[in-house]
Amino acid sequence: MTTYSFVDQEYTYTQSGNNIYLQGNTVYTVPSGKIAKVKFDSFHLSQSADNTFNNTSAMLYSQGTNSRRKHMFLSYRGDTGDASSLHWYNPMDYRSASFATGNGTTINRYDYTMSAMNQDWSRNGAVDTTPDSNQIYDVAQSIEGSKSLGPDYWYMGAGEVLKVISQSEFASTPSGSFYGNARLMVFLEDA
Repeated sequence: MTTYSFVDQEYTYTQSGNNIYLQGNTVYTVPSGKIAKVKFDSFHLSQSADNTFNNTSAMLYSQGTNSRRKHMFLSYRGDTGDASSLHWYNPMDYRSASFATGNGTTINRYDYTMSAMNQDWSRNGAVDTTPDSNQIYDVAQSIEGSKSLGPDYWYMGAGEVLKVISQSEFASTPSGSFYGNARLMVFLEDA
């Protein structure tokens, strides 16, 4: 029998100088004896002040006993500093539209695969959760705008833990508090 639940998890970001970050916060744990089919809905970043984001990335990944799997990669690059809240949605449900690049051309930004992203997030048996340049995964291949990369659904086994890491960079030290919100639908089957 299939059961399901809506996961609506909220987080408070930690600040360090010109950065804010989440360091491997738990989103969901699959109950024992179950297999989970997870559908990503959205991830949101808001604040209590009026700062503008320069670069942001977030990644949903899972950890098992001896494995780490990347599921969703979200990024924003906006050096003009004109975004005060950020929102990403399931890329299969909400396809990207073309947008002007500023030089008269138009381009789509949803046709990268996750494996194309420059990433140094898991090595030496651990996840790199420090707020450093390793988490600005797409600087080399991004113009301004947001990307949501990942599948419509993914699967997780009993005891596997879904986590999120995230980092945002600002031109100067930001004020106020920052909040993340992950929204997912989880369908459970007996293992």
